[in-house]
Amino acid sequence: MKNKGRTSVPEAKGSARDKIIAFFEKIPSNEPVAIKEIELATGLSWPAIKGALEVGKLNIHFKKSANTWIAWKSTAHVGEKLEDTCAKFRKEPDPTAEY
Repeated sequence: MKNKGRTSVPEAKGSARDKIIAFFEKIPSNEPVAIKEIELATGLSWPAIKGALEVGKLNIHFKKSANTWIAWKSTAHVGEKLEDTCAKFRKEPDPTAEY
């Protein structure tokens, strides 16, 4: 594990998206984090972090503030919320049917 920032992320092989999600799961909602801290905790470069944040629907936002970039999560849920799942194909029992 890396212990360079306020939180650490396991050094397991994974995508940039997975590492960023693991980092932000430990951070409270609406708390700004400097990109440098994310770089130190995940081992990712700024272009990799920016690319993952731009592409994915992670509920993580970023913007430039003064001379640095900051990121924050807007809700407690990090990651894409799946709206179309296989639950719609599950058959519900007919309440009027007699067994």
